[in-house]
Amino acid sequence: MKQLGIDIGSFSLASALLENGVVRETTYEAHQGRLREKLTALLHHYQDAYDTLGLSRARSALNRVPGTAGDGRDVVIDPVLAAIEGLRLLAPGARNAMVVGGERFFLVYLNEEGRYVRHMGNPPCASGTGSFLEQQAERMGITCPELAARAAAHEGKTPDIATRCAVFAKSDIIHAMQEGYSLAAVAAGLCRGIARNLLDTLGKGAPLASPLVLAGGVSLNKKIARAVAEMGGCEVVVPEHAACVGAVGAALLGTGLTLDPAALFAQEQRTSVFRDVLKLEKSSYPDWTRFEFIDEDGVEVMAERGRERSVNGGPAALGFDVGSTSTKSVLMDGGGEVVLGFYTRTKGDPVDAVRRLLRVMKRSCGGRLPPLRAAGVTGSGRDMIGTLFSADLIVNEITAHAAAARRLQPDVDTVIEIGGQDSKLTLLSGGEVSFSQMNYVCAAGTGSFIEEQAQRLGLTLAELSQRALEVRAPLTSDRCTVYMERDLSALLGAGHAPAALAASVLRSVRDNYLSKVVQRRPLGEVIVFQGATARNQALVAAFEESIGRPLHVSPYCHLTGAYGAALLALERVRARTIAADGEGA
Repeated sequence: MKQLGIDIGSFSLASALLENGVVRETTYEAHQGRLREKLTALLHHYQDAYDTLGLSRARSALNRVPGTAGDGRDVVIDPVLAAIEGLRLLAPGARNAMVVGGERFFLVYLNEEGRYVRHMGNPPCASGTGSFLEQQAERMGITCPELAARAAAHEGKTPDIATRCAVFAKSDIIHAMQEGYSLAAVAAGLCRGIARNLLDTLGKGAPLASPLVLAGGVSLNKKIARAVAEMGGCEVVVPEHAACVGAVGAALLGTGLTLDPAALFAQEQRTSVFRDVLKLEKSSYPDWTRFEFIDEDGVEVMAERGRERSVNGGPAALGFDVGSTSTKSVLMDGGGEVVLGFYTRTKGDPVDAVRRLLRVMKRSCGGRLPPLRAAGVTGSGRDMIGTLFSADLIVNEITAHAAAARRLQPDVDTVIEIGGQDSKLTLLSGGEVSFSQMNYVCAAGTGSFIEEQAQRLGLTLAELSQRALEVRAPLTSDRCTVYMERDLSALLGAGHAPAALAASVLRSVRDNYLSKVVQRRPLGEVIVFQGATARNQALVAAFEESIGRPLHVSPYCHLTGAYGAALLALERVRARTIAADGEGA
């Protein structure tokens, strides 16, 4: 008898074909949200090569599966049950089994006869999952398999990477790179951190009996497997086909189920709640055609059309904003006007990012920088870069963004700023900061989350912004990255268009910001939206929709941290000069 099992995960699709209890073929691939397409192709691949079919799926993948009689019965096999059944075949004699997938991981305890005793799973947090690992790999500029290969090959010292939260992990990766650790060392440290988190979350410090079987997609990472063995003090076994353990179990438990993907996804789509189309009606938004954007060696150069790239009003001032995901710079003339703006990815190496900006800046200014009177630095990497380049001023982001907001919108009383790693609210009174609030511990309301979801949807950031204005959006959670990504996975699996989900992503980011940063504080009347995310017109529309008031977006919204640092540095140098002249007199 030939048995086919299919395991639909949040991020992957696995299959296993068994003949008389022997695994003959397995497949495992990321579905990237194209679940209807991938599942249809998979069923076409196997066609009539099986007698029975079993289906296991993550709760986020599909809500219900029509039964063979079309009566709407949920005939899906529980993923834990499927994994246990698969383990009995793939790893007979196992006492403990840790199954780690894209969104969920759990530890199964078995007795000496291999029978189920109990299991425990992870809380609603992405740390330790395949999605978490994938996000960090993308942030480091490599693929997940590349990260695994580099980590496995590294034998030297590794940095400590916090893996309980994506925000902390990003910070630790940046700091490790600043301290001189190689990409391979950071990858190895990340894998060790994930292994530690798995053991702390599931093992609770209790000893694990050998052998411990590691299964699920993350079992493909050899460094994590070795680290679990070392830290857990037990033998770790990764059996053949471990990534497809759920599909193997589904095959063993399957029946005569038949699947019609078209009917499956049509049923899912009917269950969604939709919101109205986003519209930008009140807010002031830049006319980007006024500006020229040139890509030079991975650096975006911004210049106003028709304006000479020369500095007027005396020596220039330079500002840097060294962030976790991007590094920005502004070249400002003596009158406080922006001459050129520069934007590039930090890529975990802020020193190299600043050097790239300076090289391109020189070329943009005809081969040499103009005379500089002042230089200011802000951002998460401000202390190191400010010291390295002998900056006149090292200033925090809130102060820098407030200075830029005052310059660009003199009557501003509220600054909304969403960066790559954190988000901030700043209230001003009489031009001075009266209150500020930062969201440090959740990545769900940040620019990096938007970028990651755009990639999942197969859209560029520009496409995500434009297409999100064209469609009604299904409702999604705003609580954290886990819930938001879970909902997106379910909606993608249900066949919703990427454009509709783009609008859902932006509304979720907005709701997360309003609930976790603004909370119940009243906003002012003159609201400025800053940070690179403000370039996203649909996100501005989403905030306008909820707040009910216009937002002001400057053409330099993505550079305001660097602009503010330059303005404040120039003020400080002028004050010092006046003081020195007074003493000399």
